[in-house]
Amino acid sequence: MKKNKIWLYLDDVRVPTEGDWQVVRSYDEFISHIHLHGLENYELISLDHDLGEGAMVEYYTNVKPNY
Repeated sequence: MKKNKIWLYLDDVRVPTEGDWQVVRSYDEFISHIHLHGLENYELISLDHDLGEGAMVEYYTNVKPNY
């Protein structure tokens, strides 16, 4: 029996709308997930470009354009 590869989504706010993603919310959760399952068991990994409180403050106060 072939085991399905994991799709891992790292983002502190957003949620994927399509696909069978497993979601982690922080760098620490991401590292734990990789250690638990082994890197060879992943097919796709989506990484947020603006993790953390500083990015969220900028986003909500519109200090910088969030592209």
